[in-house]
Amino acid sequence: MSNILEDLSVPAMVTAIEDNLFKFFSSIWRFWPSVELHDDPDMLWSITDIPFPLFNSVLHAQLTPDNLDASIEISKDRYTSRNVPMMWWTGPATRPLDLGTHLERHGFSHDEEMPGMAADLMKLNEGLPTPSGLIIEQVSNMETLKQWCHVATVGFEFPEAVEKDFFDMFSSSGFGAELPIRNYLGWLKGEPVATSTLVFGAGVAGIYDVATLSEARQKGIGAATSDHSNYLLPNRLLFLLECSAQRINTFPSEAPSLMVSSPVSAIQPPHQLVSTPSLAFRLARPRVF
Repeated sequence: MSNILEDLSVPAMVTAIEDNLFKFFSSIWRFWPSVELHDDPDMLWSITDIPFPLFNSVLHAQLTPDNLDASIEISKDRYTSRNVPMMWWTGPATRPLDLGTHLERHGFSHDEEMPGMAADLMKLNEGLPTPSGLIIEQVSNMETLKQWCHVATVGFEFPEAVEKDFFDMFSSSGFGAELPIRNYLGWLKGEPVATSTLVFGAGVAGIYDVATLSEARQKGIGAATSDHSNYLLPNRLLFLLECSAQRINTFPSEAPSLMVSSPVSAIQPPHQLVSTPSLAFRLARPRVF
């Protein structure tokens, strides 16, 4: 990973947390034929025909008073016309800073805040014990990727149909050392039970998709899976954790260097809810007008 972030001030890390998130989405979607990815001057957005909001997202909005209301309505119409749910992400980089208030005025509802956390890799504990019988491997072939997608889907309690879409999405980019995204699968006594994803971008390494099957929880497996990703970094300057779902709660409590918590909000229209209680944000399908 080149251009390692050396500025560990809070503003610099807040920026890195969001930029790494944008890098994750734009990198994985760029190869996926099922998604339309648009990196416009005023926002990064994706749209599919898949009724799952994560695939239909608006990020990094840079709106002005002159185009604010019109841009929100145009974005809503895009997803309504496809009859798919969508998410609108807001955070410190969002403009205007009070965009959430304007989204609510246009019929959106604020669901939940998802904090991003950063810590200096050089100060993290390396003595985190590995649960007995746990083996962690980097996903490097299609068969292991299928298992990774199954564990992630079940662990996050996503709709079963999403498993195939996740496989299609991650498999479209292939496997290669030059790619900024690496997936890891944790095996407990020969059974796949945990996942994590490592994303290089914005000078830091982001940890995402930390999920553990219910029968394997409370054993330190999620923490070990995240910690294992750290050891594989080419430069252990900074560790970044993006909490994108409630299942990502396995950050080692022993880690001494929690440096910043930067809320990243998910906002979506208040339409019919799809039951996914494990998510840090609710899923909704837009109403067709």
